[in-house]
Amino acid sequence: MFKNDVNMQVVKNTLILRALKEAGYEVKKSDFLTGPTALVYGNDPVAPAKVLIEFQKKMKDLNKPQVKALIFEGELCGKEKVERIAKLPSAEVLIGTLLGTLQSPMQKMLGVLQAPLRGLLGVLKSLENKKQ
Repeated sequence: MFKNDVNMQVVKNTLILRALKEAGYEVKKSDFLTGPTALVYGNDPVAPAKVLIEFQKKMKDLNKPQVKALIFEGELCGKEKVERIAKLPSAEVLIGTLLGTLQSPMQKMLGVLQAPLRGLLGVLKSLENKKQ
């Protein structure tokens, strides 16, 4: 968790329920707040899910930890979405992909605009070579 800047904190279920209700989520304690509960959170919205799934694979014999629910991008989701979220790329990768996608058309347009100039320079260079 430390390597991925993910934090974990054990919290009483009643406190989690109160915080969720205050944040505007309609939740009953019986929905998922039973037994020991820990909150796992981080700056990157995908990192906690990745860390938990990776740890679950290592501890598959114990079937621990069990993910009860998660809040992703403001939406309260069930445990079934954790694996799908864990497969998402990190924020840095998504930003890099977006920038590369935005940059590609600009580079192509620049190449198209420069092509006539390159052609003209090639013709002028060949004329210069013929005269010499």
